[in-house]
Amino acid sequence: MGTQTVVNSTDFALYLGASGSETQIAHTTDASISISHSPREITSKDSAGWQEFLEGIRGATGSASFFFIGDASAAYSLHDFYTQCITNRTTIHAIYQTSDSADITFEGDVYLSSVEISSPAAEDNVTVSISFTFTGAIAVANT
Repeated sequence: MGTQTVVNSTDFALYLGASGSETQIAHTTDASISISHSPREITSKDSAGWQEFLEGIRGATGSASFFFIGDASAAYSLHDFYTQCITNRTTIHAIYQTSDSADITFEGDVYLSSVEISSPAAEDNVTVSISFTFTGAIAVANT
């Protein structure tokens, strides 16, 4: 049936990894997905002064921030992101979902577009922010 109340943000997580063996990103502080559609303009002299559009390109981007863990052996550490996604320029599978298996999920293959490490003021937490672009169709389903 799925979640029947407002979803607590703590329950909405990002999972990354090889398709079928994704791992929840540990110590995530926020995650987002943005799905877009860019209609193509077909305005002509026959449009009576009104813009007209037809369907166009669809796409999606996503991002997440999490606390830095220095252990390179941790599941999807900063080292893994850099090596697999930046150095090797390969895709990784991403899933956005809640802890309720009946809720909607968004998933697909992504290319990592940026990795940012931030070390703020003294005695504060080091964070990592990643952003990525989906390639191909996004599967949207209730699992």
